[in-house]
Amino acid sequence: MINSKQPIKILSWIIFLLSLILLGLCIRAAYVTYLFPVYPDEIAENILLTRFGYDFPIKFDLMPMCRAISPAYPKWWYFPAFLEWLLYGHTFNLKVFRSIGIITSWLIFILLSVQIYRKNINLFKTNLTKILFYFLALGCVLALFNIGVVPFSLVTNRPEAGILLLLIISIMLFEIPVKNKIQSMWIALGFFVCVSLLFYSHAKTFLLIPFLCIIAHRLFSHFKNTYIYIALWILFVLMAFKNYVSWTNTFTLCPDSPIISTIFSSFNVNLQNIFYAPKQFLLEIYTNLLTYQIDIDRISFQPTTEINYLPPIKVGPRIVQLNTLIYWNYLAIFFLLITANSFSYLRDLLKRKIITTNLLSLTLLICTFISLLINNTKHWYDAGYIWVLLSLAALIYFSEQIPYLLKRGINYFFYFFTGYFLIVAIASVWILIHNYELPLRGGFAGPSIPLANYHYKKLKKQFDQLASECNIDVNNSKNLILDDYTYYHFQKSKYPLSYTYLFYGPDQKFLATFWNKFQIDGIIIRAAPIPEKVRKYSVQIDGVLCVPKKNIRPFFMEMFGIQGK
Repeated sequence: MINSKQPIKILSWIIFLLSLILLGLCIRAAYVTYLFPVYPDEIAENILLTRFGYDFPIKFDLMPMCRAISPAYPKWWYFPAFLEWLLYGHTFNLKVFRSIGIITSWLIFILLSVQIYRKNINLFKTNLTKILFYFLALGCVLALFNIGVVPFSLVTNRPEAGILLLLIISIMLFEIPVKNKIQSMWIALGFFVCVSLLFYSHAKTFLLIPFLCIIAHRLFSHFKNTYIYIALWILFVLMAFKNYVSWTNTFTLCPDSPIISTIFSSFNVNLQNIFYAPKQFLLEIYTNLLTYQIDIDRISFQPTTEINYLPPIKVGPRIVQLNTLIYWNYLAIFFLLITANSFSYLRDLLKRKIITTNLLSLTLLICTFISLLINNTKHWYDAGYIWVLLSLAALIYFSEQIPYLLKRGINYFFYFFTGYFLIVAIASVWILIHNYELPLRGGFAGPSIPLANYHYKKLKKQFDQLASECNIDVNNSKNLILDDYTYYHFQKSKYPLSYTYLFYGPDQKFLATFWNKFQIDGIIIRAAPIPEKVRKYSVQIDGVLCVPKKNIRPFFMEMFGIQGK
């Protein structure tokens, strides 16, 4: 006769084996995502965040037409800007740049798994069951975060992956049991470090303020002194408000090109319209709600991707079936989570518990939904960001419910659904590897910089030779015009100008006179976008060209067809 515990042991081992298979595939997928070309927006976002050590105290702006006003760093930004500069301001090799993204993604997986493990470790008595549970936790994290093309979002060095990592660290601080005042001080300090980096990294983090407020209340409540509690809240509110003002100024201070302000304002629904134009606000929200499927399509496997950032693939019946599962899993997780989470928090309230993990998860879910509603652009990295926030909310809630889920009579359902998500993730990661590894190894570029055939030493020699030919000082030049391909080699120069954004919304008057606004010491960019008629003013080596300072004016006058004396 079979022991009643025997089926549970068998299911546990099956889940363990599935988790190991998924882990092995994710390690292989890490190599595939390592080859993912460096996307232009990755460079752009890092330029915005990491120039502190080179341009201090001036805040760098990608838009040359917005340099008429160059605001100094707000005092709240000094610390996170300095940390960003330390990390990325000394990165010159784009393979190292991508490696940072890989490390960040795996820190997310490991830390979140540790958090789930640490929260429930007391449920298990033997070392074997503890090991099995850790791999189950890791498997659940990998199963949700490695679906569709989301792994490419997680390894990009845009702010989204960093935001997720900082949120997980904040959650870990929320769950730490505090034993003394010294520990409370260190935890509060760690929280403010996370908050400063979050607020500095991107304006979208302001939608996470309700989530951060719950963590803040728990951490500040460890201090029994009322004055300290109030002082910490004042500091938090001042940081949030000052950073809101700073980001607002960043998006609006562009007097030489009002078109830029219009473009920036179109990225998201204007929350201020709640008061000034409520009908327009509700219409935009309703429109974004109706187009939710775009976000799901962006994370699933498609024949071609947005601006072809990934190689085209053939979508056969298996991929269609998997995309269907991704679609229904997305909706099911959202609706089941909001229902179950609301019910669980109601139980907390009946027990007179207000600040709980269930509230934390529910608040993050609401913040995620608001982020989905106000985003107009729905780029692939925005879609990935929304999915990982939803997954994080689900895992926070899941970690709280594990003691209940493992009760006798319910644990069969727990193992069944865990196994289902693991199998779907295994199929998804295998499809990702099967479809994208060979094209990426073959040097697929899309709109980006391919890494498969990227040789830093060779490029460094080439760039140094071009700099010599055009009399460009690599470290001390000012207002060099660079693109995403050449920026990192010349990032120590002062106040570089972005060729990529030179044509991003300026009027003809600006293009006709901009060389008079800056003391441009040279141009060094890829040759492909430069018309043949003006290449006579440049020196070219292997697809990259430079223009010396003396040729800047005739170069652009002829390029824009401007008549001069």
